[in-house]
Amino acid sequence: MTALLQEGKPYTLRCLLGSLDMPGIILPPFPDDIPTHPLLVVDFALIKAGNTQEIDKLWEAATGLGFWYLKNHGADREVEQMFEMGEETMDLPLEEKLKYTQGAQGNENAVGTFGYKAAGEYITDEKGSPDTVEYITIAKDDALKYPEVVHSTYPSTVNARMESTIKPFVLKALEVNNTIIATFENKLSLPAGALLKCHSLEEPSGSEGRTIKSSLRRDSTKDRIALGAHTDFGSLSFLHNRLGGLQVLPPGREGWQYVRPLPGHAICNIGDTLTLLSGGILHSNLHRVMPPPGAQAGLPRWSVVFFSRPGQSVRVRALADESEVIKDALDKMSTEERARYEPEATAGEWFARRVKYLRTKNMKGPENWQASRVKVLRMTIKQVVELSDTYERLQKRVEADPGLPVPNPSVPFWHDVLSPIASHDLKTLPEYVDVVIIGSGITGASAGHTFFRKGGHELTVLMLEARDACSGATGRNGGHVKPPLYHDYLDLKKKFGAEQAAKLIRFRQMHIHELISTATEEDILEESQCREVDSLDVYLTRETFEEGKTQLQVWKEDMPEEAKDFVWVEGEEAIERFRLSSEVVGVIYNSAGAVHPYRFVTGILAGLLSKYPDRFYLSTNTPCTEILPSSNSNDLYTVVTPRGNVRTAHVVHATNAWCSHLLPPLRGKIFCMRANMTAQRPGAALSLSSLNGARSWAFYDNHIGYDYLTQLPGSERELMFGGGLGAVGEDGLDDIGSSDDSQLSRGIMEYLAGALPLLFGGKNWGSEADEDGDARWSQGRVKAMWSGIVSVSADHNPWVGRLPPKLTGRPTPIISALQKSANNTKLASPGEWIAAGYNGEGMAHAFLASRALALQILDRAPDAQAWFPECLDVNEKRWEEAHAEDLIEELLK
Repeated sequence: MTALLQEGKPYTLRCLLGSLDMPGIILPPFPDDIPTHPLLVVDFALIKAGNTQEIDKLWEAATGLGFWYLKNHGADREVEQMFEMGEETMDLPLEEKLKYTQGAQGNENAVGTFGYKAAGEYITDEKGSPDTVEYITIAKDDALKYPEVVHSTYPSTVNARMESTIKPFVLKALEVNNTIIATFENKLSLPAGALLKCHSLEEPSGSEGRTIKSSLRRDSTKDRIALGAHTDFGSLSFLHNRLGGLQVLPPGREGWQYVRPLPGHAICNIGDTLTLLSGGILHSNLHRVMPPPGAQAGLPRWSVVFFSRPGQSVRVRALADESEVIKDALDKMSTEERARYEPEATAGEWFARRVKYLRTKNMKGPENWQASRVKVLRMTIKQVVELSDTYERLQKRVEADPGLPVPNPSVPFWHDVLSPIASHDLKTLPEYVDVVIIGSGITGASAGHTFFRKGGHELTVLMLEARDACSGATGRNGGHVKPPLYHDYLDLKKKFGAEQAAKLIRFRQMHIHELISTATEEDILEESQCREVDSLDVYLTRETFEEGKTQLQVWKEDMPEEAKDFVWVEGEEAIERFRLSSEVVGVIYNSAGAVHPYRFVTGILAGLLSKYPDRFYLSTNTPCTEILPSSNSNDLYTVVTPRGNVRTAHVVHATNAWCSHLLPPLRGKIFCMRANMTAQRPGAALSLSSLNGARSWAFYDNHIGYDYLTQLPGSERELMFGGGLGAVGEDGLDDIGSSDDSQLSRGIMEYLAGALPLLFGGKNWGSEADEDGDARWSQGRVKAMWSGIVSVSADHNPWVGRLPPKLTGRPTPIISALQKSANNTKLASPGEWIAAGYNGEGMAHAFLASRALALQILDRAPDAQAWFPECLDVNEKRWEEAHAEDLIEELLK
């Protein structure tokens, strides 16, 4: 037997437990030479008897570390039978156990973790290392109502013991936990039954029993975490284990300490929901599971635990209205601290989210990436709640109605000289047009341009704009036409396959040529400054540069023709060749485009107004406030504006970030984000770095996204510099979900105002430029600061095409042949259409996306088949699978 223990080979569970049936078997002792944290020992029998001294001891433990030993709980026989059930279940073939994996039988975001969990499903540290535990979890509701299935079904080994083993254990654990919870009611000055009501036996909940097995070879246990740092997200945990491995991080301590297992003693601890309900008085503490220490190393570690959790409908918030003690605790907090104990989530919502983000495939989200990662082991429950609250506020913003654009936006430098058509108000709107385009940015301009280049001679189009022409994101952007190519290719290939990934990459690349070609065709090339430029992807950390090189190499292998001009330059060579900061690690060099976006779009619109005055109408400062579906008397859409109503068969939503104002089903699928821009005078020595407007830059750090820079080719050769979202950490989160471009983000603007000399290096920047005395703009380095609202797509890609009724909330008109067009122009069947969700990369998507959209409306969709990527099509399946929270979690990582 000694040899078996040393080698960690399988042996029976009763051996492991040191059962009285096998008195000769003794477990290796828990070592005495490791850091161990003492716990108070609470006698459950005395608690039941109402012993005030013992109750005070329990209160001391629950409000201190939040952990204590519990003796005389009377559950030994039930616990041992749960160990037996667990061993029988773990002995099943893996393929059989996997049939009952958490989430496999329905909604993986369900309230509990009911079913089987294989080792490796959760992460344990910041590196993404998988856990080493497997377990079987049975819902309290399934055990008490068996054979009725409330939440989940289970393996045969579980069902065979449901009545004889699991139900008795659940009832005993509920008796223990509910007795303790009731004791807390008196200490918290709550009415009798107030906490127990939150944990009603009748209401479905996430309460559950679990048997856990952790196995590691002795030679693989060093520094290996079995289950990562976390706080329990229920109310009260009732744990039984024979081997060591549980560690706690005492408040104010730097290092983890083991909890010594004591025979016959359970270990109880407070969970997050009791902390919330008590206003922070009861303490939920960080803990984790390591392999057994010392001579116990290499042995399978078994545990049995019961988690008590509130009913699904219970609002997880401080019970201040029912307790002066809790109210006093909250009154001592700041407004911000107090808000952490007033989340809007129900227990069901809270648990569903917490469970989801524990899983390795969801290695993101506030509960996982903060509460469960090693780098934040010193987090308290207050911090966990604060992160959850941040997440909730962010999710509310991205799923909110963006409203109409604000009437007083910040002034972009692009609007230095306003276009003659900036304010082009129609006194009277036409009663009918074939197409209404809502929005006058690059999407709307491209659609209008295509309609008149490719459509019939009698087609009529009305463009509506809530503010001045091109006053949205297009007229506020960075002026760069820099398609994300190698950066995205591998992810696109994994998501869509090599063929679609390549098609989307080529589609993006086409924009540089198409914008220049259109500017030439419309005779606005010089005015719009549309041009090809050298493009530098500048990497400021070794990690990001190596990742960029790997991405580029993969792309070059798959698309050598498209990638042939992309090269990388490292270290000193990059610094000297491109005259950059000494902090630069490397550069990936290629070509891209740049443009004066405002002049480009207003130039196209002015041309349409000039060439087609009787068929193209532009009405600025005319928001669309409602779209009425067809009725019995009018089988067309009615577009409602403050200037009057217009009937039409086709509505094009070209409002990008604001699209969900008129399309509520798209809220959370396409949402707003405020981006920040500056126009700056270049340093006196910068011309050698910038080539006087013939170069653009993207600066990559470890932040979210990147910072971007172009230079105007004329005038003072101003530097158009934007980005900075990730540079200010959590302060940048307020921009996500914001549709207000009248405001600037102070922290980001401070960063943008000071970053350029650092990015180029003081020697390459030189002295500050002389002021030009133009009173319209600020003096000093920064001439202008402004913001703009870009759109973010929940699934990372633009949405282009016909909108199904489910996505508009309106029925589609069924139009008669006579009404198909008032002028007999052949068009597709009526509908609403969209091109939006460009993720801040509108100049690399919008122009051709909108061209493809217009071709569909013109019933000429085949004309775009060769170059338009089908993965951007709008459909209900994509809509159902796109979730805002997935992207939010990536932004929060």
